[in-house]
Amino acid sequence: MIGVYTVTLWTPQLVKLLVPLYSNAVIGLLVVIPNFTGLAAMILVSRNSDRTLERRLHVAIPLLIAAAALLLLSATRNPFFCLILLSVLAAGAYSYTASFWALPNQFLTGYSAAAAIALLSSAALVLLVPRQDCAAKGTAAKAASLAGIGGPRERRRSRA
Repeated sequence: MIGVYTVTLWTPQLVKLLVPLYSNAVIGLLVVIPNFTGLAAMILVSRNSDRTLERRLHVAIPLLIAAAALLLLSATRNPFFCLILLSVLAAGAYSYTASFWALPNQFLTGYSAAAAIALLSSAALVLLVPRQDCAAKGTAAKAASLAGIGGPRERRRSRA
């Protein structure tokens, strides 16, 4: 999800920081490039996943590629390489979703598949919403609450 947030929310600011002399119209045109790359990758990966009926690798490989692009993105300041890495990040972050949501239907049917998809969606929402008891502790506690660390068990231990 961090890769998707990086591409959708932070790409215009990243590009503007890297090339501050360009106008907002040019920045907007540059931001379109990673999104079109993600669109093309999403279509190609989902077609290949449906053709081969292999879902797990079509989820794992794009996520690993997106993670590598996100790590490399933090190391470079060259606008050309940043745009390429943002495109690779968009391709990985957008292309895994179709295969991911098709996974429960491979081994579950009917109500079981619906319950599994509902469980996945609910777990994602619970993990992405910061907990209120960590709201005033700072960014480290917020990051830990987003990762699902530092729940009620650790709070009980600190009181005892």
